[in-house]
Amino acid sequence: MFSMVTVASGMPSRIRRSIWLASAYFLPSFAEVDALAGAARDGVDVRLLVPSRNDHPWVHRATRRYYRRLLANGVRIWEWRGEMMHAKTSVVDGTWTRVGSTDFNPLGVAINYELDAYINDLAVAQEAEELFLLDLEQSREVKAPPRGA
Repeated sequence: MFSMVTVASGMPSRIRRSIWLASAYFLPSFAEVDALAGAARDGVDVRLLVPSRNDHPWVHRATRRYYRRLLANGVRIWEWRGEMMHAKTSVVDGTWTRVGSTDFNPLGVAINYELDAYINDLAVAQEAEELFLLDLEQSREVKAPPRGA
């Protein structure tokens, strides 16, 4: 189920509790959207933090096209309200952390010369989760529109 997300982001393939992603340029493949939605349906706490505005306005519009499907499947989405968000981080299951320059999109994964650090350490993951939660305090949670809207 997580193979596309795993390949794209280096995430461990056996995710049980949580996937928290911050991505300045979130343009996943449809398979990655399906994997994140499936994880949320399976009870994984999937959270996504993206900018509320972007230096490339078309990126923000393109990112929003995924919202309905993700929200309908239980993925929680926040939009950063600060001046600039350029984060590219992941925290998985409170044990695994990724920090780097790779965006969650095909270019960031496949052809850009990007670099990430993958850290499997409880203390680092705990601190990354705390920082992620602080960022959510500076963000607005996106809610799914009411059914039939």
